[in-house]
Amino acid sequence: MRLVSPVLTAVVLAGVLTGCSGPAPVDEAALHRWEVRERASDDALLFARISARADERSDVSKPSVSMTFPAPTKVRSIELACFGDGSMEGALQLRGGSTSRYISLEHAVSCADGRFRFDLSESERTGVEEVGFSAFRSTRDSAWTLHVRSDQD
Repeated sequence: MRLVSPVLTAVVLAGVLTGCSGPAPVDEAALHRWEVRERASDDALLFARISARADERSDVSKPSVSMTFPAPTKVRSIELACFGDGSMEGALQLRGGSTSRYISLEHAVSCADGRFRFDLSESERTGVEEVGFSAFRSTRDSAWTLHVRSDQD
């Protein structure tokens, strides 16, 4: 019977543990500073946190966070920002009357790239009563904001 070298065992064990360690924890102070900057803008704002463990795509017909306008509104722009150096996917929901539109991100958004602006058609921007968003498949624990500018601003 051949014995495995203790050094080889330690190297293999260290590699396994490193592979299981996952992403570094969120810097709460940096996250707080980012959140304060994001909330300082004048536009309507949705905010939520996302865990890197939230891997599965959620039911986009039930957004994780939403806001309702007091009357049908024309949306000028919608921008998504997320904290840190990871990436995430998501889906935007726009509801007006009996119509709902779901706009999925075509690819993961890199948080380090700054705000992502949704390209909305005229019909998607008109008569909006509710805006919602669901985030999923985040590579890091993070937070996100959705900046909504409308004719009510």
